Amino acid sequence: MPTFGFPRKSSFQTARGARNATDGEVPPPQASPDAGMLQNIVSDIGDNKALAAQNEANSQAAATQAAGYQREIEAYGIVAGISEENATLEGMAGNIKQLQANRALMKSLGSQRASVAAAGFASSGSSLDLYKSSLQEGFLNEQLIGTQTSINQSGYFQQAAAARASGEGAQLASEAAMELSRSYTAAGQLATATAASETEALQTYLETTGGIGDNSEASTPFKMWYDSGYSLHIQAGTPGKPNTNAARALTAQTLGLNIDDGET
Repeated sequence: MPTFGFPRKSSFQTARGARNATDGEVPPPQASPDAGMLQNIVSDIGDNKALAAQNEANSQAAATQAAGYQREIEAYGIVAGISEENATLEGMAGNIKQLQANRALMKSLGSQRASVAAAGFASSGSSLDLYKSSLQEGFLNEQLIGTQTSINQSGYFQQAAAARASGEGAQLASEAAMELSRSYTAAGQLATATAASETEALQTYLETTGGIGDNSEASTPFKMWYDSGYSLHIQAGTPGKPNTNAARALTAQTLGLNIDDGET
């Protein structure tokens, strides 16, 4: 975790809190030479906290996207499975059609033989030609059924392959989205750690120096906190402590902090 250091108050800064010897009045505190640096630190703390919140939102969005890709993968798997089942059913249906065609062929050939025999003709000459022609036609029909079955199966297998390829693409996209989510999370953690370190250093500086201006009357250190909108607050002053109260007010004004009555 990064650390940050702040210069100590110079002797002329603490001497500014001394009362005027002639009129007994307390001189108004003035901004220290460190005010510009402190302003930058406060601004940087707010920027880091906002960046951490943004990175957290981006991380959640990327994780949600990755989850969406996982749902796509499941859907593609279902489509591929259905297509493969359809290919199997198509093959079974084709086999059944071929068996039916073969049965019809054998039945037709048997009828032809019976007709030739009933007419008193021998199985020769034109009867054999008719038998041969019927047999060739039957075999051709079976081949056409098998070819069409293979074509239909090929279409289903192509659908399954396309679905699985899309699923693999979705898997890669899901992994990339999760990696992006982890990157955003790491960046957010770094921004949070940086803001915490800067806040701790700023808190230590204000506690040990009393802020911008003279805080020589302070009996307790400044108290600081952040609200949900990443605005830095500083506790209001204590009655009867004019130097302390003026220092706190000047600190809040110079650094653009919100000053509140008491702790929250």
